[in-house]
Amino acid sequence: MSDPFEFYDASTAPGPQQPSAADALRGLNRSGAEASLDRALDDLNDVVERASARDRAEGVAPEMARLLDEITGADDVPASWASLNRRVQDGVTTWDSFWSDPSAEEDGMRLVLEVMGRSRQRLAQGLAAAREGQAGTGA
Repeated sequence: MSDPFEFYDASTAPGPQQPSAADALRGLNRSGAEASLDRALDDLNDVVERASARDRAEGVAPEMARLLDEITGADDVPASWASLNRRVQDGVTTWDSFWSDPSAEEDGMRLVLEVMGRSRQRLAQGLAAAREGQAGTGA
């Protein structure tokens, strides 16, 4: 009987391995999933861009502009908010400009959250007052 390792030469590199059918299918599936994800992200970017363009065209709502002015004009606000208020008052920028890209300002996103929170509080207070008014009239 001959030795099975008689002609084995460890110094030669093994030939290229073919991927298994399962590996090939996984690769195709991954490529398909990545393409689907890319399409979904492109669609999302389009939606965000259209919404941003609409927001820039519409500008900030007057009640939001009043809140921005009130909040940033207070005595105890961060310096970045006071600076923004001064620049709006001096005509260097506008609340519309700020509202269209709040992340361009230092603490801009935090200011937006503050404005939204106060707006929500005022809305809740207004609704509560309206309910009390209805209850008082027997309506």
